[in-house]
Amino acid sequence: MADLRSLGPMGSFKTQGSFARTPSSGSYKMPSPSKKKSARMELLSSNIKELKGVAVELADNVKAEEERIEGFMGPFIDKLSNIAGVYEQEKASLELTLLKSLEEGKNVLIGDIIEQRASARTYAGMVNEFNEKTQRVLREGFEARREAEQRFTDVMMEAIRSEYEDIVTGMRAEDRRKLHFDRLDNHKKLESCRVAVRMDLAARLLQQKAQLERLRKEEVEAVEGRMSDLRAATDKQLRQGLLQVSAANEKADKFRLELKVTEAKLRKEIESLSIDNEQMTNKIRNLQAVSKSFEDENKKLKDSLQTVTEERSLLEGASAP
Repeated sequence: MADLRSLGPMGSFKTQGSFARTPSSGSYKMPSPSKKKSARMELLSSNIKELKGVAVELADNVKAEEERIEGFMGPFIDKLSNIAGVYEQEKASLELTLLKSLEEGKNVLIGDIIEQRASARTYAGMVNEFNEKTQRVLREGFEARREAEQRFTDVMMEAIRSEYEDIVTGMRAEDRRKLHFDRLDNHKKLESCRVAVRMDLAARLLQQKAQLERLRKEEVEAVEGRMSDLRAATDKQLRQGLLQVSAANEKADKFRLELKVTEAKLRKEIESLSIDNEQMTNKIRNLQAVSKSFEDENKKLKDSLQTVTEERSLLEGASAP
């Protein structure tokens, strides 16, 4: 078969666009009808010449390939013809030997019958004996023919194998050279594909990196927004706690003042009315117990305020970069 790769690239034909581009500005101009027609005719004639050259080169390649195959197959066909001739000679010799053996056996039988003037019984025995000899000769002849056919088959297969190896070796030596050039061409194409894949991969990696950076910024902004909202909510809770503590302190101070006023009034009443000392003492104790409970409540509010202040400090420390 002809190697079509040896014909060169088919993209070498001229196109009409090569006549319409001006070399000065690189822009396209509409040619006049006469120039356009002459350009088309010139393009057509040029393409026809190139097609003729390609056809001639293709025919030469086909003819060379046929001659190459004929050069490989000619000696092989001659050798097979010689082997077939030897087989035909050996087969003819075996057939002639078989016919001679049968003829000799027949002549011996006829001579024995005439010489002995045999009776019917003796004649039948002699015929049976001749029949057995004939069968033995035929079996030996068939066996010899099978052996000859086997020898012919072995010799022919050995010749085919040897010639096939020679043909394959010769064709491989020639194809190996073509394969070397094809391998170089494929290597160049593969390298171009690798460069294209690397460039595409680098572009995709840059795109993914930019996308990841954008997602990271969005996530950081979202976290900062949540921290700002949490800080505002904490400040609001702290202010509310401070207001509650201040209100509780004011209430405690007011109650303490009222308690002192009440205590003074009671003391005045005790002094003025001479109330039983024990009864008044119990009332005073009750009032002191109530005052103590208010003081305990005030202490709890102060502890709560201290806890809220510490939590705010921890949140401010955690939100700091």
